[in-house]
Parts: sequence; C-alpha cells; structure tokens
Amino acid sequence: SDFPTVMSGEIGTSSIQDNTRILLQALNIKDFVVDGMIIEKTYTLTTGSSDYGPVYFLNSKGTISNTVVRNNNNPAWGNCINAFQSVINLQNCIIEENQGGTWGEEGSIFALTKSSLFLVNTVVAKNSSKHIFNQKNSIAEVLNSTFFKNQGTSKAYDTSLFTLKNSIYY
Repeated sequence: SDFPTVMSGEIGTSSIQDNTRILLQALNIKDFVVDGMIIEKTYTLTTGSSDYGPVYFLNSKGTISNTVVRNNNNPAWGNCINAFQSVINLQNCIIEENQGGTWGEEGSIFALTKSSLFLVNTVVAKNSSKHIFNQKNSIAEVLNSTFFKNQGTSKAYDTSLFTLKNSIYY
C-alpha cells in the first residue's frame, strides 16, 4: 500500500529509551484480525516477567496478516511476539531486525506458553535474541516460510511441538 498504517513506539525524544513497550495487545479477544500494519520501534530495558515486547497475546485467538514487525528493541528479558494461552496465525508477514532479550533464559523472538503459533508465508530475518523460538507446552507450525540471518537458538520445553514444512531455515 502507498500509505501503510504504522504503529510506532517512538515517543518523546529521538532516544529509544523513552519508547513505548507494547503496541499490540490482545487480552481475552477471540477472532481478531490485524491486516496490513507496521509495528515498530518499541523499547524495554527492565528485568522482570512483565517485559512482553511489542506484540502480546493472552487467552486470545486471531490472525495477523500482511504485517511487518521491525526494529523493536527489548534487550533484557523481552520478547518480540509473546503468546500465553493463545492461538495466533501469522500469514504473509515480515518479522525483521528485532532484538529480543539476551539476559537469563526468557528472551525470544517468538515466546509461546500453552499456545499455538502458525506461521505461513512469513519471512523472519536479521533478528537477534537468546532464542528465536522459546516454547513451553506449545505448538509452533511453520509452513512456506523463510528464516535467515537470525542470531539465537530455539528451545522447546515439556510437551511442545515444532514443525517446519516447505521452509528455508538458515
């Protein structure tokens, strides 16, 4: 689109330290749709379990499509996309140049707890975090997607399942 809808955490001064922490949050929402947005420039630098990052879902179900999540900086315990007891479909999205947490064990690009995440036709590129995927009792299914130049490992706890089909992961 010539005029995309941009949700930016950039507030106040040009320094990132005063940027907003969460831009898209769904709490107990069923069947939501987010289409054609840019979510960018959030910042978190605290060390606690409340550092959810720019996109956070709790007990929700929905679809995010044709959306870019980029340039979010959560260098402590933060995550880029965090889902707790939720079902999220990401279709035709770009997740790029985000920094998740590198302290402790929790920082991730995708943090899933008792959730299901379905990535279809999505590009995940140039992200840096302790983990790319951090799953606890969750399902992550990746189809026709490309992952490249990411820094971080992936971790699956308990009864988690990770499926990669017809995708490139390097």
